[in-house]
This record gives sequence, C-alpha cells and structure tokens, in this order.
Amino acid sequence: MKEEDFLKEVELIKEDVSEFKVRYSSCQYFHERARHFSRDQLDKAVKLFNQMMGERFSDKE
Repeated sequence: MKEEDFLKEVELIKEDVSEFKVRYSSCQYFHERARHFSRDQLDKAVKLFNQMMGERFSDKE
C-alpha cells in the first residue's frame, strides 16, 4: 500500500479504537485487512493497535 494510504489507515485505526466498547485482538481487527499492508506496514499498524487497545482498556479489565 502506498505510504499516503497507510497514513489514512493509521487514522482509521485510531478512530476505530476510540469507538470500541470491548477489547478486540489484533487478529480480529486485521483479519480481512492484513493483505492490503506490506509486512513492515502491518507490523507498525499492529503495534499501534495493540498499544492503543492497552491504553484504552487496561484500567477496565
């Protein structure tokens, strides 16, 4: 995926996580989307997702 598109995806990830009512795993979230990322992009996106999920739900579990 082009870098510009990747940056848009990062913003979507941030938006999605902010709206989640329950904790999702990165596998659930990226299941159908993973094929659109390069390996490096996917690694970065998963790391960001996991970090954000941890921040959002750490005190609620």
